[in-house]
Amino acid sequence: MTKPKLFLFTGADQITGALVSSFHQARVLSDVAEVTLILSTKCRMSSDQFPECKVILLPLARAGKSLGDLIVYPAALLRSGWHLWRALKRAGCDRLLINDFYFAEGAIVRLLGYRGRIVTWVRIDPKRYGTVGRIWLALARWSANELVVVSNFIARQLPSDYRSTVIHDGITQPAESLRAVGQQLLFVGNYIEGKGQAEAIKAFHWIAKRFPDAELVFHGGDMGLAKNRDYRAGLERLAAAGAGKDRIHLLGFVEDPNEVYNGAYAALNFSHSESFSLTCLEASAHGLALIVTRCGGPEEIVEDGVTGYLVPVGDIDAMAARMAELLDEPAQAAALGKAGRRIVAERFSIPQFRNNLLRIFDLG
Repeated sequence: MTKPKLFLFTGADQITGALVSSFHQARVLSDVAEVTLILSTKCRMSSDQFPECKVILLPLARAGKSLGDLIVYPAALLRSGWHLWRALKRAGCDRLLINDFYFAEGAIVRLLGYRGRIVTWVRIDPKRYGTVGRIWLALARWSANELVVVSNFIARQLPSDYRSTVIHDGITQPAESLRAVGQQLLFVGNYIEGKGQAEAIKAFHWIAKRFPDAELVFHGGDMGLAKNRDYRAGLERLAAAGAGKDRIHLLGFVEDPNEVYNGAYAALNFSHSESFSLTCLEASAHGLALIVTRCGGPEEIVEDGVTGYLVPVGDIDAMAARMAELLDEPAQAAALGKAGRRIVAERFSIPQFRNNLLRIFDLG
């Protein structure tokens, strides 16, 4: 029996949380659909990294901030949408996922006559983009059969008359992480301003003398962007200018996060704004206590005082205090991590995630 075809339009040229989420979808639906992942021709990733699906590279539009980018964007969008429409038509594909609302290619294929089912994810707060964000969101609402949001936090950011479905990402329950071999505080996230690495470094400097065996370890990439490389360079200078300088390590991106969670003591995420957080979900699934900011989506993963601690955005005093509390109380850290692992298994299971996907893509 021929499987129905599903295109996942990600527009990605780097590994991001949104791309990882799409690949999770491809993995859990591969037995019931022929899944094709749409990536940018600028992508440097190998198709071998996505064994559960086909990969198509298309020249995709990007709305940059420069005047030149804005001038060429409409023509680039029309071209991108036309290439997507042709690929859908050639494949006979009648199901399309648009991986975030700012990819207006969904509207273009509708204008070109595509009659298949379109599901558009909203992964980022549209308000961050101002007027342009409202236009993109309106186009997504018009062209999609269903809007899906990654968290209740994002659902609250949409206009009150916009109907949406909340689908939290699911995660396969990993083997429990190895018992902590030291006092490593782990921070997984790309080096992007606003992700909170600077606050973590400042807080760690404040407690470093009190906990001489503690380490602060970062893992992330710069996504090939100069501004992110500059940000990381600033973090390195900040790390070298305090009491914890010899125990702060800014490391690179890791394809398999399971490697870095093993042996860690606790995990941090001090982002200024997050729609959800796969890194929080992964850390909790591995049985690590978490300290995270009240920045949106992570509040739907971490229960304050039950699986970790929630602190105000930018509150370095609170971050340092919670770090010290966990380092002082290893039994408490272990208990929080154990509770987190149990709750993730209950609320963010792959079977539940799969059932939601089967419904919205009409694959049941």
